Order: sequence, then C-alpha cells, then structure tokens
Amino acid sequence: MTNGELATFVSTLNPFVMLIIFSTLGYFVGQWTYRKNFHTAIAIFFTVIFIIPILILVNAVFSATLPFLIFATVGYLGTDKSKYYLLEVFYFFKQLMQKIR
Repeated sequence: MTNGELATFVSTLNPFVMLIIFSTLGYFVGQWTYRKNFHTAIAIFFTVIFIIPILILVNAVFSATLPFLIFATVGYLGTDKSKYYLLEVFYFFKQLMQKIR
C-alpha cells in the first residue's frame, strides 16, 4: 500500500477516528523523541518520514495535523510540564489584558 492509497483510506475515516489515531501517533512520536537513544532515533526517522506525507495528503488540519503536533509536544514535554506551560499561557494573556485596560 502506497502513501497515497493509505492517505485516501485514512481520509475516508470518521474525523473522530482520525483524531484518535493521529493523537496517539503524535504522543508516541513525542515519547520516542524524548528518550533519544539510537533505536528510537531510527524509529523516529522512519516513522516521521512515513507520517508527514500522509498528513499532507489527508489534508485534514483539525482532525489529523493539529492533534498530531499537539500530542507530539505533550509526549515530548510530559503531561506535567505541558499542563504548566498551558496554564502559563492563560496567565500571560490575563496579565496582558490587565495592562491594556
């Protein structure tokens, strides 16, 4: 099965199923990147080269690409650090709005 055929199959899936699939893939790619040993570097090399063309061909930004990127970041940083940064963004915007007033 080529990337084009796989992308065609994936694009016919329900958007919720694509959200789950690409969120899971993103989290595992983030975890592999965080571990940084030789075996995971090889796995990342082949996985990312295979996933990026599929994301481009699927052309579903909200149900495939954004969940992949967000969960790859969460997988790399970890859940605690990701939650901390997310709360800091809200705090930053709150401080910014107070300065504007």
